[in-house]
Amino acid sequence: MAPNLSLLLGAFLLLFVAVQSKNHPKPPEKGFKFLQHLEGCHKGQTVKGLHELKRYLEKFGYLNYGTTNNHHHSKSTATISNLNHANDDVFDDILEYAVVGLQELRSVCSRAFQKWQDVSRFTFAEAPQGADRDIVIGFDRGNHGDGDQNAFDGRGQTSAHAFPPTRGWFHYDADEDWSSNPNTDQIDLESIAVHEIGHVLGLGHNEDLNAIMYAYLSYETIKRDLSANDIEGIRVLYSS
Repeated sequence: MAPNLSLLLGAFLLLFVAVQSKNHPKPPEKGFKFLQHLEGCHKGQTVKGLHELKRYLEKFGYLNYGTTNNHHHSKSTATISNLNHANDDVFDDILEYAVVGLQELRSVCSRAFQKWQDVSRFTFAEAPQGADRDIVIGFDRGNHGDGDQNAFDGRGQTSAHAFPPTRGWFHYDADEDWSSNPNTDQIDLESIAVHEIGHVLGLGHNEDLNAIMYAYLSYETIKRDLSANDIEGIRVLYSS
């Protein structure tokens, strides 16, 4: 069954609102308003405002109408077909693929936060629109406002970064190929989420190869569970 946008609202707000830092620039309120009337629409429909959703998703790395790497079109026709839909209000195949990915991301982030909640005094919850937020999760490219030294470098090298309390920013590099079931050229969304949330909570890197907080994760590798070393680290850090 083709996905509709009924669940997209919650996923979208999780990514850009629910855990947004107080010190991070807020998305415009207009962004939330245009989403409201999109609820329930599905592939094949033309609905006023979908072009704005496409712009948001493209900005944060979920859509790229200018390439052929969208898994839905043949290489010979993809670019022309994609560009025709980049700025229209048609719920097309590529938007469907992006929506599925964003629902997926909500589950990934929820599971990652739960792992730290289970072993610490912290609790995490989605904040309602307009409420104070402590953590922001997003996808960015290149120099994205975190300072020149924290600019992303495209595919390879740095795949994500996060900042310790009280800044609380967690950014994926949108130029990487992300997946919840990675192949040899992809990075696991959840493994990185668990690691970066550790940084958001104040943990540094760990020299234990089995630890979530070990500094490196290779393509295709799945490492989602906290080690005894990770658990000891978070408990010692907040022992007082």
